Amino acid sequence: MKPLSSCALFGAVRALGGIKDALILQHSVVGCQWGSLTFRYAGKPYDVRQASDVIYDEDVVNGGEKVLRKALQEAERIFAHCGAVFVVSGCVPNMIGDDVDGILATTEGSQKLLHVKAPGCRKY
Repeated sequence: MKPLSSCALFGAVRALGGIKDALILQHSVVGCQWGSLTFRYAGKPYDVRQASDVIYDEDVVNGGEKVLRKALQEAERIFAHCGAVFVVSGCVPNMIGDDVDGILATTEGSQKLLHVKAPGCRKY
């Protein structure tokens, strides 16, 4: 990954960060969350509506769909004031084949769920 020149996830997070009534939920590894937070804190650190489900090693082996489902439940509870959740998926869920769209289609709640595919390892 080349975060300053080709990471689509970082670009997606920067673009979506300006949408007021929405949460950015990253479905990726912890490094993506850390890296993208540096961009967010530089702007308006008091208005960071961003979270991550943090895919760990065992999730790479067994699939990250379980952690995404749990994160969506937590987002509904903690960020209930947000009308929408942008699930931004990075390199790892793309490589292991997580069915993010299928999970979003079967998740019930009051928030609108939108998937943004943003793996930096993919050529666009």
